[in-house]
Amino acid sequence: MANSKSSLIDIIFRLKDISGELGIIIAGKILSLIFNILGLKWVTYLVEPTVFGQFTLILSYIFIIELLFGVLAQGIGRYYFLSKERKEYNILKKVFYHFLKFIGLFAFFLSISIGMYQGSFLMGLMMFVFAIVSGVSNIISLIQNSERQRVIVSLHEMLDKVLKFGLAGIFILVLASSVKVLMLGYVVAVVIIACSQLYFYNKTIRLIFHKEEKDINYQKFSQYKNDILKYSTPFLVWTIFYWVQINSDKWLIDSYFSKKEVGLYQIINQYGFQLINMATGMLSLFMLPILFKKATKIEERDSIIESINLNNKVSKILFLLFLFFVPFTFLIHKTLFNILVSPEFTTYSYLFPFMVFAGGCFAVAQLLSTNYLISFSTKLLIAPKIFISIIGICVNLFCIKYYGLLGLVVGILLTNLIYLIWMFIGGIYLKRNIMKSSIIIH
Repeated sequence: MANSKSSLIDIIFRLKDISGELGIIIAGKILSLIFNILGLKWVTYLVEPTVFGQFTLILSYIFIIELLFGVLAQGIGRYYFLSKERKEYNILKKVFYHFLKFIGLFAFFLSISIGMYQGSFLMGLMMFVFAIVSGVSNIISLIQNSERQRVIVSLHEMLDKVLKFGLAGIFILVLASSVKVLMLGYVVAVVIIACSQLYFYNKTIRLIFHKEEKDINYQKFSQYKNDILKYSTPFLVWTIFYWVQINSDKWLIDSYFSKKEVGLYQIINQYGFQLINMATGMLSLFMLPILFKKATKIEERDSIIESINLNNKVSKILFLLFLFFVPFTFLIHKTLFNILVSPEFTTYSYLFPFMVFAGGCFAVAQLLSTNYLISFSTKLLIAPKIFISIIGICVNLFCIKYYGLLGLVVGILLTNLIYLIWMFIGGIYLKRNIMKSSIIIH
């Protein structure tokens, strides 16, 4: 009787702890969304669509670097708890520095090449600093989130939006309305954020592991490096395809129309697709550490099935919410965009509902794909990720050529709907295979 009462008390305190964390995450995400909306509105009054379109294209070129950091983050995040349990975090950190050198070299040559192609070494240098500092900041944020330092993560996420739009706007008012000035504001913002994150990292995370041995066991270093490389390789394989797919819409609009049209379209993309995923990101931010911790012991089938079941339930609820919300966007898109942006950027507001639904499909599909990460089955993601990326590129090319911008957005919606269906059906077979085996093989 005493044991059952003690267990009940433990459960109550755990639920209270989780609800407190969720409250912090939701509050941080909501404030970040608000700052993002206010910042976008301010920028649309300060720059012309052509300048905004040029800036969007520049960010699309270096997005590949952000994706490479995302690949590394998948591996670091998956092995973080294992390294912590084994008291080998310093080895994991050394592995991070090892991979950072290669990403840094690639980022430097890519950024400078693009800058020189556009006739500005300074722009290339700013692109390099922005990409590297942003990537490292994301890794630090991932570790802080894994240690459940929600307040710190939420604070920096809010500051990111405030400083990027705030400094960019101030610099435009003081200097000029140009792409270089916009980039300068973003660069200064991410450097400030990174410095703040490093301060908190040294005050908190670093102290957790300060008693670990400083000498690196190179046999274990090689093991971690190989394990992370093996785990992350599937992500790396489809990264190039995903990069082309996610940016092909902007590149095609620039090719068939103009940079002004890119700027007008990007506003629809920002509010309809990216903000939706930013909002749903609060679920991933909250759930991933919990799901990974549940499935830390990869030889235990039941713990992984439990994590997958929880993730599936949340995904279904999220999809139902999108089905309920999307019809309302057809009624309010004109009024909404008159509030959210300057009149010059409202041209394509009628595309907003389609983009919202596309963003919803993508968000739910991404959440479902977490099941493959939990079960160390990342290789099974290679085929769907590459296939969907290729389908997306072909659909974008066909639709914009024959049906214009409306066709392009509908094509993006269809591509993400196919992705969602594939992740749903594939997840069913994944779960069945796990239940048939006692050990997860990766």
